[in-house]
Amino acid sequence: MAILASIVALLLAGTAMAEAPAPGWYRGLVGRTATALDTPERYEKNKEVEMELRIDDAGRVSGRYFYFDAVTLAPGADIAIEGRVTPEGKVQLEEKVGGKVTGRWRGSDDGAELSGTWTDPSGRRKLRFVLERVDDREGEEHAVTPQVAYRGRRVVGTNLQLPFLTRHPRPEVMKTVNDRISASFQGHRCEPTMSPDDFDVTWEVRYASVDLFSVEVSEGWFCNAAYPSAEPRSFTYDLRTGREVEFADLFQNYEAKKDAILEALFADAAASRDEECKEAAASWPESDAGPGAKPAPGPRLLGDSIRFHLTPTVLHVVEVGLPHVIAACRLSADVPYEKLRQFVAPDLAPPPAPRIPPAPIVVGVPGPVLLQSVARTQAAVRRTTAVNRKQGW
Repeated sequence: MAILASIVALLLAGTAMAEAPAPGWYRGLVGRTATALDTPERYEKNKEVEMELRIDDAGRVSGRYFYFDAVTLAPGADIAIEGRVTPEGKVQLEEKVGGKVTGRWRGSDDGAELSGTWTDPSGRRKLRFVLERVDDREGEEHAVTPQVAYRGRRVVGTNLQLPFLTRHPRPEVMKTVNDRISASFQGHRCEPTMSPDDFDVTWEVRYASVDLFSVEVSEGWFCNAAYPSAEPRSFTYDLRTGREVEFADLFQNYEAKKDAILEALFADAAASRDEECKEAAASWPESDAGPGAKPAPGPRLLGDSIRFHLTPTVLHVVEVGLPHVIAACRLSADVPYEKLRQFVAPDLAPPPAPRIPPAPIVVGVPGPVLLQSVARTQAAVRRTTAVNRKQGW
């Protein structure tokens, strides 16, 4: 009987004890009716938040949370939180702004949701909160060189995973680049009541060195629209300055030579358009100069801008911003660097020495110099390959 009583006591204790929350990210609602996450009405009447919990072995908690902007869906300012997880698995947190307590969180985790009550410092105003765990798993680290590495990681405030630098000889530049990658994708999600799978990205690092980080990104979304949409969102960062490289930065005097550059990039792709797309290109959009105006020279682009990424052998370019009705006529091309030599800086010529020294941190580097790292790498690869062949490797 004593053994049976002990078993019953243990079972009763287990049912009374909450499950301790796991460290990581949580997302959900705070408000007067925030008791579930299953209906659109809950999101209309309450505020959406995301919270990061860091929990040590002693149960001490630190972290942050923020509210989402109801219009842009982007995260607001961070609010610091700290507290503890009790031996019974209860969460007790205080939030602080400027060192002053602005609220208290008391709740528990039932294995599916972290829920409870938020109160103001006076204890008079009380709101409910309910949070779900966010999948925040990181990808494997990929080492480009002993000095440079990256891994896939979730963009805070979204369900999107993108590559972030994890190793670089200039830590301050690495932080700047990672912060800018994250900021450029904030708010890129559907309304919170829609499926998180309705907004997604795929990505591939196409070129990475101590000087440059170039990523091909394709973004797709549905979000209860009449049809799904997709758009290239590739980006390239100068790892000497932390600055994102714009398309025009790749060339000398881009505006003066724009027609010739676009001809070199897109002429072959434009010529291979099918007849339907050629007709669309001839009539869309109407010329700003009015009826009868002479069309601009070179291939007719239908988008409003150009995205690109670098590879070791070619520059990939694609037009973006096309209306859905003609999105299938989007032009893209892989252009060998040799074809662009006349439009970039003379210092793109490969140096005689195979060694590639790291570039210094500089500000305001002329755009064409950004391709110098690619050209040097190409030259080194060609020389190394030639030596290996001579030695029978």
